[in-house]
Amino acid sequence: MLLSITRTLGRAKVVLATRYLFSNWLSLIFRYILVRLGFSVKLIAKVDECAVELDPQSFRRLVSGFSRGLIKFVKCVNGGFLVNDVKVKDINEVQFLETWAQVLGWSYNTLCDC
Repeated sequence: MLLSITRTLGRAKVVLATRYLFSNWLSLIFRYILVRLGFSVKLIAKVDECAVELDPQSFRRLVSGFSRGLIKFVKCVNGGFLVNDVKVKDINEVQFLETWAQVLGWSYNTLCDC
């Protein structure tokens, strides 16, 4: 029973994270659930005055990062996005390791295979 309460609280935290990141958070949650169930649904996220189609992996990474305190904010600036003060052309780039590392403030060396 304690495990189910913990899972429920975790999901509620994710829902609240979605609310703070995206203007259309409620429809995004419903659409994401449909994607997880196997339906072919587009995730159109609205941030400030920008709207962008999100990959489910990008949506999951942004919301999970925000709920854990890794992502502080996502803003729309001149048609591009700022994620933690890092300019990102396409918000879907956060699913790639190099961009994710930059957003978190880490150094990422593509030449190192260690």
